[in-house]
Amino acid sequence: MSSTSLNKMPDEVLLIVFRYTSAADFVTSLPVVCDRWAELVLSDTHTLNRIGIQQHPYGRVSFFYLHNKYEHLIDHTAKEHENLFHFAHNFQLIDYSHVFELSIQYSNIYQHLKTLVISNSLQAYRTEGFICLNNLSEITFYNIHIRETDCYTLTELSSVFSNVQNVSYVNCRFSAQIEQDYLHSFFKNIKRFRMDHYSVSDRMLKKLLTSHPQLIKIIFSMCTVMSDGWLEEIMDNLGRRTVVYLEIHSSYFTDKCIAKFLHSKVVTDLSKIHIHKDKHNIPFKLIMA
Repeated sequence: MSSTSLNKMPDEVLLIVFRYTSAADFVTSLPVVCDRWAELVLSDTHTLNRIGIQQHPYGRVSFFYLHNKYEHLIDHTAKEHENLFHFAHNFQLIDYSHVFELSIQYSNIYQHLKTLVISNSLQAYRTEGFICLNNLSEITFYNIHIRETDCYTLTELSSVFSNVQNVSYVNCRFSAQIEQDYLHSFFKNIKRFRMDHYSVSDRMLKKLLTSHPQLIKIIFSMCTVMSDGWLEEIMDNLGRRTVVYLEIHSSYFTDKCIAKFLHSKVVTDLSKIHIHKDKHNIPFKLIMA
């Protein structure tokens, strides 16, 4: 069907047709057909809010649909991320320079995109192609090696995308020299934070809770909880927040500390607290209010 015959359709019907296209076509191909199509794409903010952008190595970019506009990648399991990104060969890869040009030309469209996934070396990352993502709220670092020298890039990202509320490090590798506080300290408005790493200290938990009073969710996947100190930090550093949900395990927890925690002022609903002493491979998950 030609664009001429499509243009005979009413706007609401044409938008239904548009929503069957790929996320890449929705934001990179449809707007360049004509002014009417560009205006229709811009008007469909619900669909635009569901579109994420992923930067791959070698200057390639893909776009993908989230299940709905309220979905957060921070809640996906590592396997779900793998299925979405690693095996997504059907995604249309676009040259970085083309995305840069379109983001400038159609900045009103791109400013509705809220999710950015970075899957290439941070040392090679370029923010200038995404300066129109004014309402970006989520950054996921996926399957990359985070080095001590990447702190400059993290600072730049937090400056360019100052409204980011969700930060995730999924299936990433961390150099032994990196100070883990760097992974969150530059982002000042974090509400949700996730890191998949076997070694996470209760000191970092304290730093998260005290540095980000607006924080409502923490996920440490694959980590090993080593002591009562984790429960102590939650009790001491929630501030005015309370625990809405907690999933945590450690064979090192003492019954005395568990009892103290369950009777503390931070716990309001015991049915939402799951403390395991004999289970493993359970991510630390803390939701606050």
